[in-house]
Amino acid sequence: QEGDVSMFGWHLMSLKSAEMAGVTVPDQVRARMQAFLKNTAQGTAGGLYGYRRSIPGASGGSEPPTPVMTAEALFCRQMLGAPQDSPATREAVGFLGRNPPSVARTDFYYWYYGTLAMHQHGGAPWRQWNSMIRDLLITEQRTSGELAGTWDPNDQWGRYGGRLYSTALATLTLEVYYRFLPLYQISRPATPVPPATP
Repeated sequence: QEGDVSMFGWHLMSLKSAEMAGVTVPDQVRARMQAFLKNTAQGTAGGLYGYRRSIPGASGGSEPPTPVMTAEALFCRQMLGAPQDSPATREAVGFLGRNPPSVARTDFYYWYYGTLAMHQHGGAPWRQWNSMIRDLLITEQRTSGELAGTWDPNDQWGRYGGRLYSTALATLTLEVYYRFLPLYQISRPATPVPPATP
C-alpha cells in the first residue's frame, strides 16, 4: 500500500524533532510530505482525513474521515506551517469539537493527537478540549493498589500495547503544554522584557 496517515504522522514528528535539533530535512522530503497530505485530504475544505486511500485499482474512494486521523493530519499540517485559521484548519477543528473526548469512546491515540492539534490551534477550542481531556484522564487514572498511577488499557489498541501503551499516551497527553512550544509562536518575535526598576 502507498502508506497511511497514522504512520505518516509518527514519521513526520520524528523529522520535525530532528529538524529542531539542527538536522537538515531536504526540500524534496518536505514537498512530498505536503503532497501526501494534499492527496489524502477530504471534506469540503480539505481538512478531514481517513486512515488511507484505497489501493489503486480497487473499487471505492478513500476510507471515510475519522476524528483520530483528522487530528493527526491537522497536527502534521501545523508542523509543516499550515495557516492557523485556514478553511481546512477550521473544518478539522470543528470536526474534533463535534467529537470530544469521552469515556464512552475511550481512545488514547485520538486523545493524544487531538490534544497536540488543539494545543497548537489554541483559543477557545483548545480551552474547551483541554478542560475535558484533563478532567477525564485524571478521573480515569488508577489511584490505589499496585497499579496506582496507571491507566487501564481499555481502548481498541489496549489489547496490543497493554497498560504501558495506555499509560504512556495518557501521560504524554497531560504533558503536551509542558513539552511543546506552540508552533505558531516560534516564528513570532520575542516580546522585549522591560528592564527591572531599582
